[in-house]
Amino acid sequence: MKELQKTLAIALLATGSAAVQATVISEIESNDTLATAQNINPYFSLDFNANIGDTTTNTSLVIPHVTIQGTGNNTYDVYAFTTTGGRAIFDVDFGRDNPGGLSDPYLHLFDFSGASMTANDDNSISYGQDGSIHPYDSYIELANLAAGDYFIRVGRCCESEFVNGTYELQVSIENHPLNQNQPTSVPEPTSIALLGVGAMSMVAARRRKNV
Repeated sequence: MKELQKTLAIALLATGSAAVQATVISEIESNDTLATAQNINPYFSLDFNANIGDTTTNTSLVIPHVTIQGTGNNTYDVYAFTTTGGRAIFDVDFGRDNPGGLSDPYLHLFDFSGASMTANDDNSISYGQDGSIHPYDSYIELANLAAGDYFIRVGRCCESEFVNGTYELQVSIENHPLNQNQPTSVPEPTSIALLGVGAMSMVAARRRKNV
């Protein structure tokens, strides 16, 4: 009986985990300048997200990340973050060709002093996984960003404040501390479903044995 209860508990936990999604936050105005940048440090997670990855693979279960849903209002949008050093990926999703999407996004990375680090206008839609739907959706990847505080700025090509339009910005920072309100990882939906089916099969088999 105790073993049966344990099996049911595992199945219930797996089912509950299926409802957990990757951390998604909204842009908070005014985040128009480096001085008023929105701090995204508290929101990183390792939950599965099909729209997060590098140039070849999904990285959402191995590199802490956060998704920001933003809207252009004829200004820049600036986000502040900290890294202890390591890989960093910035990817604009659902811009051009998405209804109401930002027409031609432009990403620009700055260090704490405000010095320009790197920038990107257009990139392959294969970069960043599913969310990149047009070559105009910007993408930046750094293999080893030095420890420190940085700013990632979303604008319009080429290097100007943008007109109205929505976007998602995916920020992935290796070894970034996780949001304590999020699990360290969440199984993909297929794994969860298989676990649930397996647990139910075990319950059914035990019931048949006891008949």
